Amino acid sequence: MGTRLLVIAIFLVGCSTAATPREMPDAGGVCGNSTLDPGEACDDGNTAAGDGCNADCTSDESCGNGITDTGELCDDGNTVSGDNCSADCRSDESCGNGIVDLALGESCDDGNSVSSDGCANNCQSNEACGNMIVDTQTGEACDAGNNVATATCDPDCSLPNCGDNYRNTAAGEACDQGGVNTATCDSNCTTRVCGDNFINTAGGETCDTGGVNTSTCDSNCTAAMCGDNFTNSAAGEACDAGGVNTSTCDSNCTTRVCGDNFVNSAGGETCDQGGVNTATCDSNCSAATCGDSFLNTVAGEVCDQGGNTATCDSDCTAPSCGDNLLNAAAGEACDQGGVNTATCDSNCTTRVCGDSFVNTAGGETCDPGATSSATCDGDCTAVSCGDSYTNAAAGETCDQGGVNTATCDSNCTAATCGDSFLNAAAGEICDQGGVNTATCDSNCTAATCGDSFLNAAAGEICDQGGVNTATCDSNCTAATCGDSFLNAAAGETCDQGGVNTATCDSNCSAAVCGDSFLNTAAGETCDQGGVNTATCDSNCSAAVCGDSFLNTAAGETCDQGGVNTATCD
Repeated sequence: MGTRLLVIAIFLVGCSTAATPREMPDAGGVCGNSTLDPGEACDDGNTAAGDGCNADCTSDESCGNGITDTGELCDDGNTVSGDNCSADCRSDESCGNGIVDLALGESCDDGNSVSSDGCANNCQSNEACGNMIVDTQTGEACDAGNNVATATCDPDCSLPNCGDNYRNTAAGEACDQGGVNTATCDSNCTTRVCGDNFINTAGGETCDTGGVNTSTCDSNCTAAMCGDNFTNSAAGEACDAGGVNTSTCDSNCTTRVCGDNFVNSAGGETCDQGGVNTATCDSNCSAATCGDSFLNTVAGEVCDQGGNTATCDSDCTAPSCGDNLLNAAAGEACDQGGVNTATCDSNCTTRVCGDSFVNTAGGETCDPGATSSATCDGDCTAVSCGDSYTNAAAGETCDQGGVNTATCDSNCTAATCGDSFLNAAAGEICDQGGVNTATCDSNCTAATCGDSFLNAAAGEICDQGGVNTATCDSNCTAATCGDSFLNAAAGETCDQGGVNTATCDSNCSAAVCGDSFLNTAAGETCDQGGVNTATCDSNCSAAVCGDSFLNTAAGETCDQGGVNTATCD
C-alpha cells in the first residue's frame, strides 16, 4: 500500500507545482507519509485508525499483534480463546460483558451477572425449560431436555406429582385431574374403573368392592337395592327387573312362580291364590273363567273344554238338545229350546226343505225329502204350474211363474218354435206348428220377402235377404233377363222385358254400337263389333259409297259423300 501511495504522490507532484507536507521529501519518520519509516509497523498515507493501520502507524490493527486497536476489547498477542481474550480480540471472556463466548461454554450473555432475566449469572443457560440445565433460580426442579416427560421430570421442569393436572405416563400416571375425582379419573391418578376398590362418586360410583357383589354393594359399584336392574345374589336377589314384574321375575326380586301368592301380570298371571282353585282364581294363576280349558269345580264348572266339544258345552255344562245352547261339536246344527222355528227344527237340525221333516214355522207345506214328488215341489210347497218351481215329477219342463219367458212357455213347457204355442218373449212372431204358411215362416217369424227365409207358401221363389244375387232378384223371384227387373248382380246392365229399346239390348246389356248385337231400336242398320266389313261400316250403318264414311273393307279408296273431288271420284 505504501508503494502505491508513493506512486500516486509522485504523479501528483508531476502534475502540480504546489507542494503539500505529504509531497515533501521524507524528513525523517512522519506517520502518514506513505513511507514505512523505522519504528513504524505500517504507513497507509493517513493518520486515520480502523483502515488497517492505526493513527500513529504502530499497528496494522490485526488481532493477536499485542496492541489493542480500535474495535478490539483486548489483544494478548495471540488468536487463541480461553486466555481472557477471545480469538477475535473482541471479548475479555468475562460473563456479563454482553458477548457470548462459546469457547468458554457460554450459551448467553446479557451484559450482567444476574440470573432470572433470560440468562443465568454464569452465562451457561438461557434459563429455558427443556435445555437440560436445571435453573433452580427460575424455579426448575428438574430439566430432562426437549420438554419431554420422564419418570422423574414433567415437561414443565417440575417434579412429577399426582394432582398437578399433568398426566405423566412415564411416572406411572394414567390420568391427572388435579387431585380430584372425575367421571374418568380417580384422584390417585388411575383411570376410573368400577372394581378398582376406589370409590369415585364423580364417576357415578356409590361403592366399590373390587368387582364383586356384596350384601350392600353391587359389582357395578352401585348400592345393592332390589329394583335397580342388577341381580345381586349376595343381597338375596334371585332376579332384578328394575322394580317391575316381567315374565320371569317378580318386582320383589324373586323368580316368578305361579303359586307364590304374588300376582305377576307380566308373567301371564291374572291372580295367584297359592296354587289352589278358588271361586275367582284357577290354580294356574288365571281368572276362573268358563272356556279357559281349565276345570274349576269350585267356580261351578261341570266341564271346561275351552268351547264346545262332543261332551261339553261352551258354558261348561253337559251338551243337551233343547238347552238353547248351540253345540256343533255335539252334532247340533242349531238349538232353539226344543221347538220349530223358521231356521231350526226342534231336533236341533237346521230347517232345510228336503230333510223329510215338515216344519210349518219355516213355511213348509210338505217335505218330500231329497227329491220332488208328484204332489210336493222340492221347495216344500204343493205342486202348481205357475208357482215358479219346476217339478219334473209333476210333468213340468219349466216354471216361470205363469208367464212366457225366453226359455219357458206359460204352460210350463220349454219355449220351442213349432210347438204351436205363440211365445213373444222367446222372440216368436207366430207359431204354425213348424210349417210355412202364407203369413208365417216355419221359424216363427212373419212371412216377409227379404228375411232370408224361403217360404214357397208365401209365393217366394227365392229369398236372399232383400238384395239381388246372381240367381235371385231382391223381390224373391228367380233372376231372369227379360223379367223387367234390373239385377246387376246377375250381370244385367238393363232389363226392358226382353225387347230392344233405344238404350237397352234385349240381352239386358246397354245398347252400344260395336257390341256385335244388332239393335234397330237404337238406330243400328248393322253391328259387326265396331269394325268395317264389306257390308257394314264400323258406325253400325250399311256400307254405301257416298255416305262420307271411308270403308276400305267395302273396297272404298275414298268417300267424299258421292261427289267428285280433286282426290276422289
